[in-house]
Amino acid sequence: MPSLTPRFFAGVGIENCWMVEPAVGARTDVRPLDVYRQMGHDRLWPEDLQLAVEVSVNAIRYSVPWYLSNPAPGTYDWEWIARPIDWLSRHGIVPIIDLLHYGAPAWLGDGVVNADFPARFAEYAAAFANRFAGEVRYYTPVNEPQTSAMFSGYLKRWPPYLEGVSGWAKVSLRLAEAMVLASRALRSTAKEVQLISAECFWGPSWEELLSAAKTPGEASSPRTSLLLSYFPASLAYGWVKPDSPLAAVLEKQGFEKETFIRFERDAQPPDVFGFNYYPYGWETGEEGCREKRDDLVRRCTVVYREFGLPVYITETSGGLTEEAKLLWVEALGQALQTLRHEGVDLRGINWWPLFETIQWDYRENGQSIVECIKPGLWNNGLFKIEPSPDGALRRVPTRVAAAWRDLMKKTLTTFSEVERQP
Repeated sequence: MPSLTPRFFAGVGIENCWMVEPAVGARTDVRPLDVYRQMGHDRLWPEDLQLAVEVSVNAIRYSVPWYLSNPAPGTYDWEWIARPIDWLSRHGIVPIIDLLHYGAPAWLGDGVVNADFPARFAEYAAAFANRFAGEVRYYTPVNEPQTSAMFSGYLKRWPPYLEGVSGWAKVSLRLAEAMVLASRALRSTAKEVQLISAECFWGPSWEELLSAAKTPGEASSPRTSLLLSYFPASLAYGWVKPDSPLAAVLEKQGFEKETFIRFERDAQPPDVFGFNYYPYGWETGEEGCREKRDDLVRRCTVVYREFGLPVYITETSGGLTEEAKLLWVEALGQALQTLRHEGVDLRGINWWPLFETIQWDYRENGQSIVECIKPGLWNNGLFKIEPSPDGALRRVPTRVAAAWRDLMKKTLTTFSEVERQP
C-alpha cells in the first residue's frame, strides 16, 4: 500500500528509548533499557496502536530499536517492525520512523564514538529505506541528538560515559557525521522520502564553552545561542559556518577548520524542522500554563524565521494531574491558532507519550518496572498505566485522551481548510 501524504500531521508517539550497550569501565550498576519490552509493547502493539486510532490521529512517531533490526554487521531482521507498519497503513495512520532513539548495538563496542558508527548507521538507514520503500516515506534519522550528546558525552550516564565539554564535543562530532551520512543514504535510497528532525534545546552554555577553551570571548549573539542550543544538528545541517564564533570556540575542543568546511559542503538539513517541547517547571495553574504556551509560540516562530524551514512540534505534553494536562491541551490549541495567524508554516504536532511508561532511570535505579512508571517531565500519557494483579500493565483512558481526540479533529479540519484556499 502506498504511503500517505497528509498536509498536517496530527499525531502521537510511543516512547521507545533503548540503551542496551554493556556497561564499560565507569558503570557496572546498570541493566538493559528497552521501553518497548519493559512496557510490553513488543507483544501488545496491536492494542497499543488501536489507542492511536481512538484519539483520531493521522500520524505516529514510531520505531524499532536498531540493535534488534540489525543484530550483527550486515545482518537485518525486519520481521517485527513490518507488522506494525502494515497495520498503520491499513488504518490510515502515517508512520514517521525514528531510526535512532539513542544508543547503538552492542557490537559497535564504544557506541556513538566508535569510528565506524556513522557509516554503520548509514548502512542501517539505507537497508531500512530499501526494505520499506513505498510503505514508509517519513523519517527522523536521529531523535534529539542534543540529549544523546549530553547523556553520553557530558553527564557520564550513557555509554561511552564521557563527561564535560570535551566529552560532549567528541560525541557531538560523531553524531553529526552519522546524521549527514544517514540522511544522504535515506534520500539516495528512496527519492520520495521526507526527513523530519526531532530536536531539543539542550547543551553546555556559551560560557562553559569559553571557560573550557580558556579563551575570553564576547557574549553570544542570538544566532550563536540558537545554533549552540540545537548542536550537533546545526553542524550536520551546515549552519555552523567556518568563520563563525561558535566554530572558533569549538576549534579549541579539537574540531578542525576543515570540519566546518566539510559539513557546510555536505550539509543535510531536514525537510521539516521538528522539535520537542515540554513545559518543565510548570505543574498547575493557568498563569504558568499561559507562560509556557507563549514560550512555545515564540520558539516556533524563531525557528521558522531563522532557519527558513517548516516547523513540526514533534513531542509535547505537560501536567502531573488530569486537570493540568487538560489545561495544556487547551493551551496547545491556542498556540496552533496563534502560529497559523502569524504565518508560521506549521506541519504537525504530537502528544508524547501515548501512554505512560517507565522513566529512563530504570536502567540504573534497581527499582521494579511499576515503580519506574512515574509521571512528570516528558512522561504525561494520554492513557494511564494501572498494574493488574496478574502483572499486566493496563492502558486506561483519561479525559485527556478525549480532549486530544477533539483537538486533533478540529485541527485537521482547520488545516485542511487552509490548504484548500487559493
